[in-house]
Amino acid sequence: MYQGELCKKAVEGSLLLCVSAGNIAKVLFEVHNGWCDSHIGGRSLAMKITRTGFFWPTLSKDAMFAKPNPFAMWGIYLVGKLPKVKGGVEYDVVTVEYFQELPTVLWSLRTTPSHASGETPFALVYGTNVVLPIEVGLPSYQQRGFDEEENSQWIKQTLTDVEGCPF
Repeated sequence: MYQGELCKKAVEGSLLLCVSAGNIAKVLFEVHNGWCDSHIGGRSLAMKITRTGFFWPTLSKDAMFAKPNPFAMWGIYLVGKLPKVKGGVEYDVVTVEYFQELPTVLWSLRTTPSHASGETPFALVYGTNVVLPIEVGLPSYQQRGFDEEENSQWIKQTLTDVEGCPF
């Protein structure tokens, strides 16, 4: 218990908010299908939810049921009758992957931890984890502990320490 709420201490020491049974489906949906629309696999989904600051005992098992459908945006077309070529082939099968969701695919790639480094590309570039939309409605401990004034002071001090920075 921390400040009256059930939590779990993560391996690296941060507090993970234990999600109530009534909010599990909301968190899974929002991170997998919601505004982020990442459609990542179960293992990556569980890791992303944990890094966001949430936990429940069956997280890994529940995340496995939210598997992506890799062919959801594919079209398969039979093209022909074509002029005969060597081998007598007159038809061709063409598959097309539609990239209408390219921005959400890029968002997912930038906010999902790499298996090699254990970090997200976003965190490697900006030095902090991204705030996922689910954290707006259901704030994690990381969100609750954010102090805008303290953060502004830290940024100013960091920029001051960089040689030649005008701030």
